[in-house]
Amino acid sequence: MRWEDASNTAITSNVDYTVGSVSMVSNTASITLTVKKASTASTTYSCVIDSSEHGTTNDKYSVNLNVYTIADIADVAAATATDKLITCTVNGLTTGGTISWKNGATALTNDGSNFAISSPAMTGGSQESVLTIKPSGFTSLTGTTLTLTCEFTSSDITSTPKGEKTFQLTKLTFDASTSGTGAVVSGLANSNTAVTCTVTGVTQIPTIAWNDESGASIAPGNTDFNIGSTTISGNTATGVLTVQKALTADSIFTCLVTSPEWAKTNDPYTKDINVFTISVPKKKKVPTATLR
Repeated sequence: MRWEDASNTAITSNVDYTVGSVSMVSNTASITLTVKKASTASTTYSCVIDSSEHGTTNDKYSVNLNVYTIADIADVAAATATDKLITCTVNGLTTGGTISWKNGATALTNDGSNFAISSPAMTGGSQESVLTIKPSGFTSLTGTTLTLTCEFTSSDITSTPKGEKTFQLTKLTFDASTSGTGAVVSGLANSNTAVTCTVTGVTQIPTIAWNDESGASIAPGNTDFNIGSTTISGNTATGVLTVQKALTADSIFTCLVTSPEWAKTNDPYTKDINVFTISVPKKKKVPTATLR
């Protein structure tokens, strides 16, 4: 018994392959080929049998090595107050298998309270699993940045090495009270003053609204104020309120943050404007002397 590749070339043990010895158990003979080289496409190998007792020579039996791939999983930054869904997809399958998830070397279980794991059957050569991390699941995961793994075990040959795809999970922390320019800004009396509301730890643009110094909501189009668009860079969102009316005394403005991913609705964060003035000294009369 021996092995040949797709071009009918005999295979010997080398850096790409390991050809095992023929073994005999009862009335069954076997020989194992281990493919060590990287395979990017499915390949057909032939097991070639010569049997004098059966009068056969060069009897070939094709064995298909089906190559599957696990799609890359992008690194994830997640708010920990709501569920986070992460998908692992395996492509190029002829038969399905089992998809599991790990945090480091620790298996994540489908317990329903911390984690939910769905793994539908193979469809059209692909199989995917969705890991849902619940708020309590984030709490159970120790650390801020973790290495998670999606692991696939083929049902064809259970001894085949498991396929793995790892990615980084970063647990975000929400903050809006002391970020950006801080809780206090200074403004010159009777001049425009910009107040910034900075929200960190977000992956989606939150809604930022404003209340004026009396606590009343500032409506768009109010000529006393200009509400800028909320922008996001990385995991930081920024909203700017420009006070266009004259302020003559210290005032407190409030930014109201609504963030579905953090389960927050109109959370208030105050920003104080300390109004200062610049006094111009009066001109003094300088006595003049008359020369005689």
